[in-house]
Amino acid sequence: MFDYVDGGMDRVTIVFYCGAVPFAVAWLVHNSLTTAFALEAYRITCGVFVVNPFEMEKQYVKQRWLWRIMLRAGAVVHPLLLVGLWLLDKSEK
Repeated sequence: MFDYVDGGMDRVTIVFYCGAVPFAVAWLVHNSLTTAFALEAYRITCGVFVVNPFEMEKQYVKQRWLWRIMLRAGAVVHPLLLVGLWLLDKSEK
């Protein structure tokens, strides 16, 4: 239950969280649909392809089957999710 007591994050995850800063600044400055979508797309991509494998499923990161599944899901599901979010953002004012 308490095997991850130190509370630290993986360095890769910290780098990707810091990568969201330019998108957030662009959204705060311009506050447009495009910048909001770019921030959402970056965060979802980071969550799916970085946080989930490197924090939630560390024991499987070096397994080839995980990355084959991730690439298949990334090629099909991820773009569909992003298009759905774009349409949702576009329909809401």
